[in-house]
Amino acid sequence: MADTAGATPYQVRLAVFAAFLGLETGQEEIVLGTYAMNRRIAETQTMVGFFSNPITLTLRFDPKLSFRRWLARVQYA
Repeated sequence: MADTAGATPYQVRLAVFAAFLGLETGQEEIVLGTYAMNRRIAETQTMVGFFSNPITLTLRFDPKLSFRRWLARVQYA
């Protein structure tokens, strides 16, 4: 599924988890916290330490969407 949708395995797992939360809670808005890694500059690749930024994802859940469309929403959140 991840390969054909152009998604990473993490994005697929996140979409499944968010869909589960939406179905179980009945909420339209799902808010999740995750981390984003920011080591795009070559000089920082060799530095020791964990560089990450916590981010909040707010997803509008619609149970009528197919999983492929839901995954696309999660990818671009």
